[in-house]
Amino acid sequence: MVSWAEFETAAPEIAKEGRRLLYARGDAEALLATVRGDGLPRIHPINVGVVDDRLYAFLLPSAKRSDLEQDGRYALHTHQDPAAPDEFSVRGRAHVAARGRSVWRIRGPIQAPSRAHPPF
Repeated sequence: MVSWAEFETAAPEIAKEGRRLLYARGDAEALLATVRGDGLPRIHPINVGVVDDRLYAFLLPSAKRSDLEQDGRYALHTHQDPAAPDEFSVRGRAHVAARGRSVWRIRGPIQAPSRAHPPF
């Protein structure tokens, strides 16, 4: 597991592009995939933030938070823009980062943004 600062040191261009894609709409937004209690995936739009060199998600009481409390596995992906099909994603296990279990630290392998194939 690496911090955002370690990621920026190891791959500065990818980290810069990842941050740009997360904040493309102003607030840092992404799609969060979690694992439901029955083992099926669940996908949620959420707000995230790179704060103090860490990637965080703020989750109110909800199905997505319950999924993370029960299992912890996640995949986080930037929203797709058909006009500029770049993407950025991370995956791993989320961990509670603050009392009240509302702030989650998102950790895991970070994948490079890529150009998606144009729509057919």
